[in-house]
Amino acid sequence: MKKVLLFDFGGTLDTNGVHWGEKYWEAYKKLGLSISKKQYEEAYVYSESYMAGVVKPTDTFKTTLIYQILFQLLYLRNKKYLLPEEDSDLLYKMSDLCYGDVLLATEKSSQLIKKLNSSFVLGLVSNFYGNLSTVLNELSFTNYFETVIDSSEVGIRKPDPKIFQIAVDRLGVLPEEVIVIGDSYSRDIVPSKTIGCSTIWLDGKSWTRPSETSKADFVIHSIEEVSDTVLET
Repeated sequence: MKKVLLFDFGGTLDTNGVHWGEKYWEAYKKLGLSISKKQYEEAYVYSESYMAGVVKPTDTFKTTLIYQILFQLLYLRNKKYLLPEEDSDLLYKMSDLCYGDVLLATEKSSQLIKKLNSSFVLGLVSNFYGNLSTVLNELSFTNYFETVIDSSEVGIRKPDPKIFQIAVDRLGVLPEEVIVIGDSYSRDIVPSKTIGCSTIWLDGKSWTRPSETSKADFVIHSIEEVSDTVLET
């Protein structure tokens, strides 16, 4: 029986360890906007609350980015946090910048997944918006994952351990046979460890930093380190 690897998607395979809260902030800074980190964080939280209601199963990753950035900009405009001269074509500048970064990151991570597919059973567990299958096809991850768990489809979100148990059950394996890889210590590592999985924490640019990391069996700093790490287990 091959070992089973369960990957997170957002912040793991699409950005190589950069939480999307940080990814958007990097883009705003790169474009030279004058908003503060606190103002941006308000907009990010606001945008997240609206996403599940608008994203359709057929929406691409690029479309998903546009929705989220649009909600952020609406908040920033309504609060008058943006200067008028900063607002020109900002939606498309932001979405093009972020999507370009995703294409670069997924070019590498999709090759990693292709390589691992020959030696491991692969699965995916993600807090997403109901369009994860469309996104996987778009970004060249097609046919590698034996099971794909999109939180919007199963009605359970991380950090509820049940979402990982669903993946384990669908694969017909025991938790002890599974290694979970993700960038969020609180949402990936802790709950999957609770049900008995081994864990690899991708420690990158996080939205928040954990005070302790004892539930991580291994810690890596780039998705490309997964290959060597799983061979050690």
